[in-house]
Amino acid sequence: MSWRDFFFPSTANRRKVRRGTLGSSLRNRGRRVMNLELLEQRAMFTAGPTFSVPTFVMDAASDTGVTFQTPTFNDNITNVTQPTLNGTVQDYTLGDSITINVYADANGDGVLETGVDTLLGSVAVPDTTVNNAAWSFVTPPAADLNQIGLGTDGLRTLFATATDNSDATVSAAATTPLFIDTNGPQITAVTYHNSGQNVFSTLPSGPQSNVTQIDVEFTDAAIRPADPTNFYGTYAPAQSTAKNSAVNQVLAAIPSNYQLVGAHGGIVPISSATFTDTTGARPGPGKSLVTLTFAQPLPSDTYTLTVLDSIQNDAGNALDGEPQSAASGYLPSGNGFPGGSFSGSFALQGGASLAVQLTAGVQFGSLANLSTGTSMVAPFYKPSDAVFAGNFPASNGVADGFSKLAAYGLSGGQFRFLFQNELTGAVTSVVSPVQLPAMPVAGHFDTTAANGDEIALFTGSTWFLLSNDLQSVKQIVSWKSQSGLPVVGDFDGDGMTDIASWQTVNQVGVQSGMLTISYASSGFSQIFQQPISLSFPGARARPVAVNIDGDNIDDLGLWLPDSGVPSTTKPADWYFLPSGGIPLSQHTTYNPIHYAFGSSVGLPLTGTFAATTATGVFPAAALVANPLSVSVTAPLGVSVGAKKPTPKPIAPTPTPVNMSVQGTAANDSFQLIAGSSPNTWKLIVNGVARTITSTTRTLNLDGLAGTNALTITGTGKDESAELWPDHVVFKSGNLTLLASHVSNVTVVGSGTDKVRFHDAPGANAFVARAGFAQLTGKGYSLTAQGYATVQAFSMAGAATVADFYEATAQAIVSNVGTVTTMTDKNISVEAMYFSKVQIHSPNGAVIKTFLAPPPPTGVSPVKVLPAIRLGAPVTPTKPKSSLVAAAGLSVSSSSKSSVGSPAAVDAAMASLYKTA
Repeated sequence: MSWRDFFFPSTANRRKVRRGTLGSSLRNRGRRVMNLELLEQRAMFTAGPTFSVPTFVMDAASDTGVTFQTPTFNDNITNVTQPTLNGTVQDYTLGDSITINVYADANGDGVLETGVDTLLGSVAVPDTTVNNAAWSFVTPPAADLNQIGLGTDGLRTLFATATDNSDATVSAAATTPLFIDTNGPQITAVTYHNSGQNVFSTLPSGPQSNVTQIDVEFTDAAIRPADPTNFYGTYAPAQSTAKNSAVNQVLAAIPSNYQLVGAHGGIVPISSATFTDTTGARPGPGKSLVTLTFAQPLPSDTYTLTVLDSIQNDAGNALDGEPQSAASGYLPSGNGFPGGSFSGSFALQGGASLAVQLTAGVQFGSLANLSTGTSMVAPFYKPSDAVFAGNFPASNGVADGFSKLAAYGLSGGQFRFLFQNELTGAVTSVVSPVQLPAMPVAGHFDTTAANGDEIALFTGSTWFLLSNDLQSVKQIVSWKSQSGLPVVGDFDGDGMTDIASWQTVNQVGVQSGMLTISYASSGFSQIFQQPISLSFPGARARPVAVNIDGDNIDDLGLWLPDSGVPSTTKPADWYFLPSGGIPLSQHTTYNPIHYAFGSSVGLPLTGTFAATTATGVFPAAALVANPLSVSVTAPLGVSVGAKKPTPKPIAPTPTPVNMSVQGTAANDSFQLIAGSSPNTWKLIVNGVARTITSTTRTLNLDGLAGTNALTITGTGKDESAELWPDHVVFKSGNLTLLASHVSNVTVVGSGTDKVRFHDAPGANAFVARAGFAQLTGKGYSLTAQGYATVQAFSMAGAATVADFYEATAQAIVSNVGTVTTMTDKNISVEAMYFSKVQIHSPNGAVIKTFLAPPPPTGVSPVKVLPAIRLGAPVTPTKPKSSLVAAAGLSVSSSSKSSVGSPAAVDAAMASLYKTA
């Protein structure tokens, strides 16, 4: 054997080197080589593995993800349970062959234990003259990662070792974690954001008024491990650190993946869909929460919520959304297989409502839904009874927040109350502790909120505040010379009900009145008078109160039946004076809101009524605005029998005002520019500047005739703009601009501002790029600069083409049906129902085209507001009516004694009544 045989051994001699016998063989032959002992030591040192630890990754074709989101295809999150693995191994002894063994961690300890862990299979790496030999392993059906005793879906830790075929020497194990997810995410809860209550509850726990947000919870069943390095995978959108949540963040945050449609009100615009990763404690399933925000509070109506299965998880599995039965509340969604949109219906109830007492029954209508229908219940009262409503407690003494009907009157020689059960229609009779003819009202007069409303009786000059159980009179408030019709409400926002009365002062052609009020915060010890002048006619006005604008203050209203010949089919007029968050005593002017509802021969009621079998579900409609004015003079500090020396203090605040500006018959130029101080703006009309003060809340701008241009420059704070071909709605802080008859509009925003475009029939063009969006068509041009969120809606039948220009190569573009979205460089642009959308690269070349199918015949994708001339009178729409008979009425007499029955008390009360 020569020295070449030692340094470049044959296969046989290489084996001798490994066994340590080559040195002996040389000595036996008598051949001595310098440094023989050193060479022998080197030979002994190479007796271990002569190859590296193998490295491997999952094949790209096995790593599934979300279309258009390239990183999700390289995150080791997949729905493939028989993945292909690609790897390399370095052989230090060329020409040898190696076997790769692949194992799955069976006990989850992260350490290869060949006697415990599952051998998935082996692959041979043939003899090669290349140092880094490539190998590929395809998981066989028998080793399906969901069929080897580790459960369905979740983390799989795989090991790979290399073995020399000649003497079975094994390398250390290489490790790669994979996350298997084969199921689609499910919807597990849909709740009101303001209360957390399930929207699909059969019986609501209380009224859900002023609903502007709904939360949708998604759950993905695959268990995320406790180790965050394995749990997260490697991908997350730039907007968040959420990785491998229940649903993909980008898809879940697209508003058009959700639809809310009212049975009577139609499509509800969704302003935003806000994503939150709520996975929580690990190990556990993935959780996500999406908050849907609506442009306006939802009126009482029956709604259908749809969640499209274009929403996926990071593994690329579509929503498992098929709803369960309505009886089970639709949830959790799914049939166990990815794919299938969700749809569930619910009735929203509890908004402010109007009602009218008629001989034929009580007619109801939600305040926001009066124009398309109402409902009625059969009378449970005598024609001579006074009907009223309040949040009365149930038999357990707890009130649920909904208004129930009651009546007060004389029956069988006694004054008694009747209470109607809103679910069954059954009626209970309770003898009144005050045996006097009086006008009943209900309000929260004590300090216990849970027991609901109490009852007060007003004789025209004296108030009797009754105990919650109607066993006694808790307080008597005497106004002596004052008189009028009673009205109660929380007029100062302190959570307690104040008492007041309205007295009409008739004038020629107009009507004025005096509101006498006593606040609960003073213990009803102070009396104030507030003169109110109205610019509309009517002599038989009756006061009402209900919270119509969603703040914490009740709004005074007047029911006016005298605008024409009284008729059972002619609706009466209702005028409300919205508080706008300012106590009634601090107002000097009002912009009334007008409704036409009920009958001019009935008597008015207000409340928060549940949509139950007794009252029927209130259908949807729209409110009717009225431009008539109301002026309120300063309150008079009239103190009658006061217990406190000074009137109730009221902190002065600026009085909000509304401004109206008109253009000319020629072409006009309008510029609205943010001022140097908060909420202070400047309006330039044809070069002439006008200051918009900080107290201005609404600016009505009418361009009239001609081709008119409007430019709006914002404040740099969050603002929103909605642009139509002939009118604009712009909101910034407390200021709202309503502009009509403007066709060339430019709005300049910044930060997180939002803008919406609406096109016109015919051919239109929409262009969007970072910081710029423009919609043009016949006779109009709408431009937005600096807005971060842009939405564009194309109406049915419009041939509108949209061009999106990417600013960076990292732009994310998605197309789902009729909706195309581009997220790029801190902006989001969304186009809906456009006939064609073209995506342009940063250099302007068209790289993708989407042709969207038109919406179904007769279906408008967006509720497009008609052109309006602000300030023009609006003709009220006559409401429809239907009669729903309430069955099973029963009357029972209460055994409760009348605390006011002793002769002395009766005589005192009779004396008070006679002085009224």
